[in-house]
Amino acid sequence: MQTLVNRQPDLRVAFNGGYPLAEAKRALLYPDYYTPTTADFELAALQIDYPVKFTMLSHRKILGTLLGAGLKRGSLGDFVQDDLVWQIIVEAPLVAFFTTSNYQTWSDSN
Repeated sequence: MQTLVNRQPDLRVAFNGGYPLAEAKRALLYPDYYTPTTADFELAALQIDYPVKFTMLSHRKILGTLLGAGLKRGSLGDFVQDDLVWQIIVEAPLVAFFTTSNYQTWSDSN
């Protein structure tokens, strides 16, 4: 994408994955007179709360559950793990999906 943008004198591209070491990133195309902000990428980081005593999470389990719930892989960014803490980068509009009582009820019953 960078190569294509370089051929256009009035066009720029920026990449953001929600945190500095992200592998999955969104590209933002913008005119050269614009200065993009982090908010322009519409990303959010969510932490996964789960019963650590009773289960172990893995990238595969989390991804399978989210895809099984109907989410598209392109809507999800990196999964970040630090010991027992898991976070996931998602498209900002998906925050409502994860924070509604309907989803919490569904996830509590599975």
